[in-house]
Amino acid sequence: MRRFTLMASLFLGACLLTSSTGLIGQEPKQAEKKEVKPAPKTRTQLPMFWGQIGLSDEQKKKVYAIQIKNMEEIDILEEQIKALKEKSAKERLEVLTPDQKKKLEEIIKAKVGG
Repeated sequence: MRRFTLMASLFLGACLLTSSTGLIGQEPKQAEKKEVKPAPKTRTQLPMFWGQIGLSDEQKKKVYAIQIKNMEEIDILEEQIKALKEKSAKERLEVLTPDQKKKLEEIIKAKVGG
């Protein structure tokens, strides 16, 4: 799993490197920064094994409502985590020299098959 995460990070870094040439270190303009609230998920299911404990319909409705309420916040937090990981990857690339960036891109292409 750790190896996959490393490969994914390297791949993301290469993508950022190739897609942001000339933009590294530049912050988006204020007008470009928008808080986009994801659409809430409406499909829910009971947690594992909860269907076997004899919940009433009312209890199921309450569990579903709790899940829906919390899914919205979880989605927002997951988007923030994703943005922070992308920012971190971009900042790490800023440490590298142009030659190191090129070498990293070549290594990633060789490993990923790009």
